Amino acid sequence: MPLPFLANFSHTNATARTVGDWLCLLGGIFLLGFGVKSQLSGLQLYAYCLYAFAFACLASFVVYKRYGNWRAHRNFLVAEFVVLYGFLLITGGEENSGILWCSALPLITFSLLGSRKGGAVMLAVLSCSAVILYAPDWVGIAHSYSDNTRYRFSASMLFISAMAYTMEHARMHAQLASERANLELRQLLRRDELTGLFNRRGIKEKVRLELHRVARDQRELSVVLCDIDFFKAVNDQYGHDVGDRALRHVAQLLSDNVRAIDVVGRWGGEEFLIVLPNTSLVEGYHLIERIRRLVAERPLATNDGEIALSMSCGLASTCFHSRFDDVIKAADINLYEAKEGGRNCTRPKVA
Repeated sequence: MPLPFLANFSHTNATARTVGDWLCLLGGIFLLGFGVKSQLSGLQLYAYCLYAFAFACLASFVVYKRYGNWRAHRNFLVAEFVVLYGFLLITGGEENSGILWCSALPLITFSLLGSRKGGAVMLAVLSCSAVILYAPDWVGIAHSYSDNTRYRFSASMLFISAMAYTMEHARMHAQLASERANLELRQLLRRDELTGLFNRRGIKEKVRLELHRVARDQRELSVVLCDIDFFKAVNDQYGHDVGDRALRHVAQLLSDNVRAIDVVGRWGGEEFLIVLPNTSLVEGYHLIERIRRLVAERPLATNDGEIALSMSCGLASTCFHSRFDDVIKAADINLYEAKEGGRNCTRPKVA
């Protein structure tokens, strides 16, 4: 089953945010430190440029923490470090040591943007780098590097970019697999293993959700508690395997014959709970009576012949009860009355 978040998955998870926080703090500190070193070495302009990058990095961090716009903060950080990369590559930094720090850009870009967007950014960066390194005259750049430095730098950047892409791609796939597994586990915790219907926990959540909608929209909701008649006798006479088949048989009939907006769950044992949104007590009665008759008309086929099954049903509505426990209790009381009234019927009879 496709997961709803897979189609629009964006790289805005906690890992990227943590990387962004550390990048701002450590990047700001390192840039300030090297700015001081450059100033002490007499490289005033270079020092002021590093101070500006450090201030922009820390300022973006403060604004992000204040207003919480992660996407703008992330994009600003990537743009800033791309500009810093270009600055170091064009100027060479102090004694041509600036390009040593350029190799950090692929790790930063892929960690913040993910493999797809990061790959696009790095492709553009590497293309511009090739022009700066091998054809500086085209863009009026006076600084140049030796052939050996250019070749080694280009090879190392390609290698680091490829590795960063591969690791980020694998990490994102692992994260998606983990999210998928967690979602499936959460769904399993809400599903009955035998029938595939919602279990007691799952159906409780559905009822509570619908009750919130009832309170908000001022609409009526009905619930039906159904119990298979003489189910113990089926187990005793035919065995638990046939009893399980009977449960699945009834569960399938219920699922196939309710409306798209209705929810069916296994309440426990041989009991089922049906949630009927936007349904009055009278409408709920007619719907469950149709299904009850259908169950009685379609026996379970076994190797030993057909086994006739029937249900007793208790109906309740939010027209008379607004709290979850009260609605379920009313349905249970009405189910007891249906059993006392001869079984294979629905109470209250409101037709």
